[in-house]
Amino acid sequence: MADLKCAVCGTLNGPKARFCKSCDEPLPKLADVTPISEPDKPDDENRAQPPQIELATTEVTLSPDTAGSVDVRIRNNSTIVDAYRVDPVQPPQWLEVQQPEIRLMPNENKSVTVTFAMRPNSFVEAQTVKLPLRLCSLRDTTKFAETQVALVVPPSGPKVTITARPSVVGLEDDTSGKFQITLDNHASNHTRRVALSGSDPEDAVRFHFDSPTVEIRAGKSVTQEVRFDVPALDEGEKRSRQLTVTATEGGESDSAVVTVDHEQSATLPLKLRLEPSKLRVEDCPVADLTLLVDNRDGKKDRTLRLEGRDAENAMRFTFPAPELEVKAGKVATVRFSVQAKQPPAGEQSSRDFTVVAAEGARESETSGTFLQITSDPPIRTVDLRLDPETLRRRDRTNGAYRVTIDNTDQSQWLQASLFAWDQERMMRFSFAPERFDIPPGGSAGAWLSVSAAKPPRGKEVNRAFQVELSDGTDSVTRSGAFIQTGSNWIPILRAVLTLLGGIVVGIGTLTPWMIRLPDYYMTELPKVASATDPIQQTQPAVRVMILFLAAMMMIGVAGRGGKATVSAAVLIVTTLIGYFVYVSTVEATGGPMYGAYLVGIGAVIGFAGGMLGRL
Repeated sequence: MADLKCAVCGTLNGPKARFCKSCDEPLPKLADVTPISEPDKPDDENRAQPPQIELATTEVTLSPDTAGSVDVRIRNNSTIVDAYRVDPVQPPQWLEVQQPEIRLMPNENKSVTVTFAMRPNSFVEAQTVKLPLRLCSLRDTTKFAETQVALVVPPSGPKVTITARPSVVGLEDDTSGKFQITLDNHASNHTRRVALSGSDPEDAVRFHFDSPTVEIRAGKSVTQEVRFDVPALDEGEKRSRQLTVTATEGGESDSAVVTVDHEQSATLPLKLRLEPSKLRVEDCPVADLTLLVDNRDGKKDRTLRLEGRDAENAMRFTFPAPELEVKAGKVATVRFSVQAKQPPAGEQSSRDFTVVAAEGARESETSGTFLQITSDPPIRTVDLRLDPETLRRRDRTNGAYRVTIDNTDQSQWLQASLFAWDQERMMRFSFAPERFDIPPGGSAGAWLSVSAAKPPRGKEVNRAFQVELSDGTDSVTRSGAFIQTGSNWIPILRAVLTLLGGIVVGIGTLTPWMIRLPDYYMTELPKVASATDPIQQTQPAVRVMILFLAAMMMIGVAGRGGKATVSAAVLIVTTLIGYFVYVSTVEATGGPMYGAYLVGIGAVIGFAGGMLGRL
């Protein structure tokens, strides 16, 4: 069956429709309409066009009890009848929008009222919301117009109320207290900032707020602690005070009243006890003991000042802190020490003392006795050892000894220092270390360094000295010896020079003597009798004589004083010089050769060795 076309608006309707679905106009009967197989496509003039929208005012004020409205003027720019709806874009959850049915003929203008209200039981803070509005065509939702309205929720609500809890605060043996206040802003839709203050009729109470200014969000409440200090009461006194806490904002304020019942109990005396009350120490100036302070009958905490006293003012008392805090109903203990000068060795002393716990002008005390016994000083039984006792050093000016100290006393520390001296005051001493603190039964060691002048050459010097360990009163000594020996290198050098000189002379007798003349060695001695050359006749004998003198020079090293060596060396030089003078009168020698030089040098070396024999 063919669709039916509305004669008024041109909308196609179903074949069984009786009224137009767009404009509700009656449709012709099926018999009066020519069937069509395909609906005509509407041209641009018959399509829905975007409408026009205009607000009479751009701001609407809302409240929880009163809705707000705005007049909207709408124009249908289409050539067809169209229906419209005003939709808020992304509205807040608390918003409700009410509007009438909007239907306009082509090119028709119309004003409608759109109402904005808050949903029931919703809490909305004071604010301004810019809400976009969209006017949509119901025929074609793509055709719309937009505008914007400002929704204003003004501040409203009563002032902030204040309540205190508890309403009665009891103070017993204390001057400080606290309570809580609640600042209620549930009925207001905007944030409040209040200033807190406290007062009492006598203006004697001091109030302490975490913050003097408090901000309370809309629909919320804030709880804050209030601390206060009241003047102290005399013992056994009772008093009641009215405290007022006020929250002020501008010209508005609200107050809460708290009653403080203050009571100061009578102070009960403290009980003190020493454990132990009688102290006994041996060889020690200090003793530790415990003070017990009993406050089990007290109803308040006590802060005590501790001190010790003795009649001779000869003792010193050391507490871990100058004050002691004792909780109510508790027993406090404090460990402290007493100290006094030790009596002389082998004696004892007894001192009475008192420990005082003071609180203001009130004092509590307990007594004790300090007995000190001093044994013989450990220096009298100390074992002092020197290792080695005798030290031998050759060609050295210093030496080192190991000093060992054993404290054989089993109860006393040994505090002592090391010293050393020699009778001639020719030695220097140093200890490392030189002062000792040795525990009972302990031992310690030190190095003793000694030095003295070098002894004469070839001599031995025995230096005796004393090592002393002293505690300032008594001392113990040990003897030691430092033996120094000086080496004598002169005999060795004498022998070396003498023998070396003889050897050099001997080599010289076996080597050439003259440059231009022939050399006749000791092997030519048998031919002397038949020789006609005066050089040949004399030179072998002179060589033998010089060699003999060289042997005598070396043999002289065994004698004392070196006289034989010196004489032989002089004869060697004299003989050599005399022979050269003789030969030069006979023939030209051309000068001495190295053999003659060796003879002369050897004689000089031997002469030096002989002279060392006289030292």
